[in-house]
Amino acid sequence: MDGGEEDVNLKPGYGLVEKNHFVFLKDLNLVIFQRNGNAGRYTHFQNYLNKPSYEGYTLLPVLTKDSYSRIENGGAIKKLEISVRSPALALDAETAYLKNYIDVFKGSQAGSMKVVLSGAKSGGLTHEAKHAFLSLARYGRAKVARAVMQEDNEVIDLIADRISHPMSVSVLANGRPDPKSMFEELAAAKDACASQLRQYFNP
Repeated sequence: MDGGEEDVNLKPGYGLVEKNHFVFLKDLNLVIFQRNGNAGRYTHFQNYLNKPSYEGYTLLPVLTKDSYSRIENGGAIKKLEISVRSPALALDAETAYLKNYIDVFKGSQAGSMKVVLSGAKSGGLTHEAKHAFLSLARYGRAKVARAVMQEDNEVIDLIADRISHPMSVSVLANGRPDPKSMFEELAAAKDACASQLRQYFNP
């Protein structure tokens, strides 16, 4: 490509679409999702399946077992930093199930509450605040989810610590990714992350 630009003539009712590819492994109950910066993020797919209209289906991110367990079993949290997508705070019909978690934040003995929850001088945040924090991160509503542990000031990032793997795919003559290559690479990514997946599903 030489960097030049030209108009694209589309037929009436036609549009431009960027795809995300994914593989669902039924035996593992695992979705391997292609992250495409020009299309939907995994959070869009996650939020779509987590709607009340799809009750019975819950899509949760697979975290590195170490980071997840450090928060669950690491004692009190000194400080939380969480950025929640605006629909969750609006509490519309699709996100009303988050109301309990937001109510917990309001009564969590936090010293301050903006995007950051800081423990009062008497100690760390409550167990309920920790549970709400983990739940919001799991359900794909958080763009930022960091915790500072009370005991050793360790910073744990639940967004950065999600299991991911880079891949390269072949491109067809029309400039689109080759679907066969894409699905092969998604399967290969699962194999490359096998040890991390075993830690998460079979601790």
